[in-house]
Amino acid sequence: MKTQITRFITFLFLLLIVGHAGSPFFARTSPSPVASVTETIPEVPHAPAHSSEALGIDVRSLSRIDQIAKEGIRTKAFPGCQVVVMKEGVPVYEKCFGTYTYETARLVKPTTMYDLASLSKTTGTLLAVMKLYDSGKLKLTDKASTFLPFLRSTNKEDITISELLFHESGLPAGLPFYRLVIERKTTRSSSATSDKPARHRRKRKIKFVRSTFQYKESWMSKVPSADFMLQVADSVFLNNRFHDAAM
Repeated sequence: MKTQITRFITFLFLLLIVGHAGSPFFARTSPSPVASVTETIPEVPHAPAHSSEALGIDVRSLSRIDQIAKEGIRTKAFPGCQVVVMKEGVPVYEKCFGTYTYETARLVKPTTMYDLASLSKTTGTLLAVMKLYDSGKLKLTDKASTFLPFLRSTNKEDITISELLFHESGLPAGLPFYRLVIERKTTRSSSATSDKPARHRRKRKIKFVRSTFQYKESWMSKVPSADFMLQVADSVFLNNRFHDAAM
C-alpha cells in the first residue's frame, strides 16, 4: 500500500507543477479594479432534475457555493463560472454566475461552452486526493516529501499537499522535460509585414521564429530495444532512464 501511495503522490506532484499556463483564468492581461463587496453578481439558476433533500443533501451546505462563487468573482479570481453538483449520477445543484470576461456583460448561462484545459488536475488528481483523504491515507498538511523520498534534503522538502493543490508551493509553472532528449538550435528569420483585419488599418511587424532540433541518440531511438522501451509515438522510443532523469 505504501508503494501505491508513493506512486500516486509522484503522479500528483508532476501534474500539479505543470500546466498553469493552460488556464485562461490565470492569463489576464488587463485586470480591472476589484469590485466592491456590495456589487450585485449576476446569477442564472438552472433547476436540477432531482431534489437535493430526496438524496439526503443539506440545502444549507449547497447555499455556501453561491457565496464562494460570488466572492471569487468579486476578487477577480475569475469573471464567471458554472457550478454543477451531482450525487448518484443525478444533478442536485446547477447555477451560473458572472460574465464571459471582465470586459463584457455577456452572462454565463447553462448553455455556455468552455475551453477545457488542464483537466488532468481536476478530473484525475483532485478526485484521487479526495479519495485518499477520505480514507485517511493522507492529510492535506502532510509534506509531499513524506511520500516522495527524492524531495528530502532539498529546498522542496517542506512543500505540503495543500500548497500543491492551491498552486502555492512556489514551484515553476512548467517543467520542459523534452529538453532532456533534444539538441535544440533556434534561428530567427527577418521580420515580415502583415495586414490586420479591416477594422485595424494599421500594419504591424511580425517576427517569425523557426526552430530545428534533433534527438540525442543516447536518449531516443527509432526502434525498440532492451534500453529503449518507452514508446512515445510511431518510431519514437525513449531510453528507460528517462523516468528517473525527469524525476
